[in-house]
This record gives sequence, C-alpha cells and structure tokens, in this order.
Amino acid sequence: MNVERIVIGMDFSESAIATMQWVAGSFGVAADLILVHALEPDRHRPLPPVSYPTSAAAALPEAAAERMREIARLLPRGRTRVIVREGRGYTVLPDVAREVRADLVAVGAHGEGSPRSRLLGTTADRFVRSTRVPVLVGNGPADARVERLVVGVDGGSMTSTVLAWAQYAREAFNARVSVVRAVDDPATVILETAARDQADLIIVGRRAVVAGIPTPLGRTLRHVLHQATCPVLVVTPKEEPLVFHQPDATPGSRADRPPW
Repeated sequence: MNVERIVIGMDFSESAIATMQWVAGSFGVAADLILVHALEPDRHRPLPPVSYPTSAAAALPEAAAERMREIARLLPRGRTRVIVREGRGYTVLPDVAREVRADLVAVGAHGEGSPRSRLLGTTADRFVRSTRVPVLVGNGPADARVERLVVGVDGGSMTSTVLAWAQYAREAFNARVSVVRAVDDPATVILETAARDQADLIIVGRRAVVAGIPTPLGRTLRHVLHQATCPVLVVTPKEEPLVFHQPDATPGSRADRPPW
C-alpha cells in the first residue's frame, strides 16, 4: 500500500494550515499534495485587494487561488497543486478526491470560527460521514514525528483494514503501536491509552457508507473525534479488501508474523 496522493482541505484557518504542514511532514513526505479550497456561497468573506479582475464575483476565486499559492509556498516541496471551487466543503472535497484518486484526505478538526475548540467543524463532520476515502482529522506540530500509534479495533469487518493501515503507518514511521480492543466504553479506553502513551496518531475505523449518503457516526468514533488531542486517522470501508502481497515470505519470516 502506498500513499501517493493526498487531498488537503484548506479554509485559510490556523487549523487548516497546521494540518497541511503536519501532513506534509508525515504522511505526505513522498506524496503529491492537492490543496483544495471551497468557495461557500453564503459565507461572509473579506475580499483581498487584487488588481486584475474588475468585479467582486471574478475577484474572489482569483484572490482565493493566490492565497492558496502563498500557503503552498510554506511547504519545502514542489509536488503541490491548488484547486479552488464553488460549493460546500463537504461536497467539493469528495468530488476532488474521486477525480484525483486520492489515497487520503486531510481536514482540520474545526474551521475558522473555533480555532481552539476540540469539537468537529461542519466540513470535517459531514465529510467523515460520507466519504469512502480514509480521512486524517486534525493536526500535530508541524515538525512532529509520528512515533506512537494507538489503534482501536472491535473485531468487526473493518478490523483487517484498520490493522493494514496501522501496519503501513508503523513501517513508514518506525512507530510503536498499541492496539486497543475494549468491550465496555471503547472510546474512553482508546482516549485514555492515547493520553497515557502520548500518542501522535489514533487510527480507528468507521461503518460503511451507502451510495455516498452521510450516515451517523458511531458512538465510539464520534467520541474519539470530538475528544482526541492528537490527529485521528479514520479508515473507511473499501469495495475490495486491502491485501498485502508478499510473495517471497517463508514460514517463520517477518512477513509471516503479526504486524506487531
């Protein structure tokens, strides 16, 4: 499994910029980054001064695109694209993710209105509920390393996919992994384990999405997303199972052992 293309939602908030920088330094080191900004029609936005368009309607997309290019220059890399589209963030992001065949989508936990709140913003909440692409919610320090992972599983149909992503992250970052499976109050156990281990990332799964229709988040996932103090990778169901192909594995070899 490779993470080759990452879509990052950008609303110009501190949270979104921090998410971009953290993703670029962790999951996005060898990936193409696509920065996406949604021009939501009923949101009041100050118009930055620009000289080329003659109308506000024309100036807003141009100004947003220029601001996106300025933000992209914060990254010490060249494999970055910017996309500006009209529409709601929770519909623009999945559209772009499908078009570019993204392996991962990253969004800030909250938007412009509440940069210090741990509660999910509307875009993050709706997107997590409707997408088939794994979603990275939240951010860590821009220069932080992913050294400690906490993985929540429940023994259900998503367990193998969650563990496959955990194996990928473990090997990509040479990280230490704690796997949590709790019958009673799993969200609390996951969060307590993450706090105890000073986790840099939590990995959990979510239920299937039917025909792209947003579905309610399960109690465990909602609790983790709203209370986590580190980024959360939400693994989504795929149409085909995720399989690691290791044709050279022999009995007793590393490939024949559990990932941790």
